[in-house]
Amino acid sequence: MPSDKLSTLIDAFLGMDDEALATSFVHHLEHSLAKDQYSATQRDCLLSLCLAVRDRLVERWNKTQQTYYEKEARRVYYLSLEFLIG
Repeated sequence: MPSDKLSTLIDAFLGMDDEALATSFVHHLEHSLAKDQYSATQRDCLLSLCLAVRDRLVERWNKTQQTYYEKEARRVYYLSLEFLIG
């Protein structure tokens, strides 16, 4: 599948409007957690919302990484010696 078509599909699925977020919430509640309106607890609803928000964050993270790669941006990695015990 061409990357432009895939990008268009992802953008349509992960919209930032209220309706897209609500659709994603219900999708995760039913398909990720296997719950419906009668069996879902408040914790299930929270987890479903977290998964819907995470999907959007991951998509933005991937776009950021692609931009860094395309622009050949320099990166700094920091390793703290305090965690190298032993």
